[in-house]
Amino acid sequence: MKKVLIMEEDAELSQGLSYLLREQGFNTAIAFYNEEGPLAFLNESYSLLLLDIGLTEGTSVAKRMRDNNIAAPILIFFNDEKEQNRFQHEDISDYYYLIKPFDANKLVLLVKEIFYDKTTADKAA
Repeated sequence: MKKVLIMEEDAELSQGLSYLLREQGFNTAIAFYNEEGPLAFLNESYSLLLLDIGLTEGTSVAKRMRDNNIAAPILIFFNDEKEQNRFQHEDISDYYYLIKPFDANKLVLLVKEIFYDKTTADKAA
């Protein structure tokens, strides 16, 4: 079963995303940004990180994953296009993004596409 870690500062949105993805058959966990939040991905194996880049240390979480050779894809939530454009200058690979607010169906389709792409790439390797 695919395991998704949600790091989103809005508790209601985190719960809603978790519910939505569990309804689609994904296993989910929520980590808030505090001293343990960024370490959650380092301490346990997840297939995907949903990351609110607006978190105090959102960019550093993504960088730490890559610095620790964690290749799992990251789906980043940006607040607007300007924020997304600024992030493009960071040295972080293999990420997808959505700009808030986003449609729940679009999120589900993108998550499924990410897992399909990853499975296809793993089989080809």
